Amino acid sequence: MSDIYQDYEDTVRKADRLDEQADRLSNIRSSRIEAALTEIQGKWQGDASLEMLAKISRLNDKVCSEERRLRSEAQKMRNAAWAWYQAEKAAQEALRRAREAEEAARRAMEEAANRTGQFISSLNPFD
Repeated sequence: MSDIYQDYEDTVRKADRLDEQADRLSNIRSSRIEAALTEIQGKWQGDASLEMLAKISRLNDKVCSEERRLRSEAQKMRNAAWAWYQAEKAAQEALRRAREAEEAARRAMEEAANRTGQFISSLNPFD
C-alpha cells in the first residue's frame, strides 16, 4: 500500500473517531438529558422547575450543536483527505509522464546524433 493511500486511510480513521464521539454525545443527549427533562417535568414544580428545564434545554442545544460540529469536521477531514490523495496521485502520474517524455527525448537525441555521425562518416572521402 502506498504512503499516499496510507495517509488517506489514517485521516479517514481519525474522521471516524470524530463520528464516534458525535455518536456518544447523541447517546448521552437521548438518554441522560431526556431522562433528566422527564424527571424534572414529573417531579419538580414552580420557578425552580422552569429554571432547571431552561438550563437543561440550553445544555441539550449545546450538545446538539457540538454533535453537528463534530460530524461536519469529520466530513471536512474526509473530503480534504480525498482531495489531497487525488492531487498526490495526479502529481505522481505527471512526474511519471515527464520522466517518460525525458527518456523519449534522450533516445531521440541519441538517435539523431547517431544518424548525423553516420551521415558525416558517409561523406568522409578517406574511408
